[in-house]
Amino acid sequence: TKLTHMPGDTDARYAFDTEWYDEVACLKRHFSLLYFESDGSVEMIDSKTRRTFLKRCVCPGVTLSDLHVGSTVTVYARQLKVLGYADAVTGRRFEPVSERTVAFVTTEARALLGEALELAAAASLA
Repeated sequence: TKLTHMPGDTDARYAFDTEWYDEVACLKRHFSLLYFESDGSVEMIDSKTRRTFLKRCVCPGVTLSDLHVGSTVTVYARQLKVLGYADAVTGRRFEPVSERTVAFVTTEARALLGEALELAAAASLA
């Protein structure tokens, strides 16, 4: 996937595969959302046509911590669902911090739920 990058830029740039449901056309549109860490700016590239949809600009309310697989971010009234990473650099950077833990609590152990959550928080699992 060839994504744009401004000449002379040396800051970290992360790329995410996203989708937006266009209610007018009743279809899902796919974009590469680029996030530039130095100034918090974003750029959107239409995945189908490979054309710039939104030129690089600062988008209030979008931070790097908001961008992880499964999250939804709002870019100028468009709710974009993050589907995955658009390049290997972004995948290597975010894959280690996107681990998830699932726990099942049986009916008999419900009384110990508070203690289980405290243990999970102490182990940085919550």
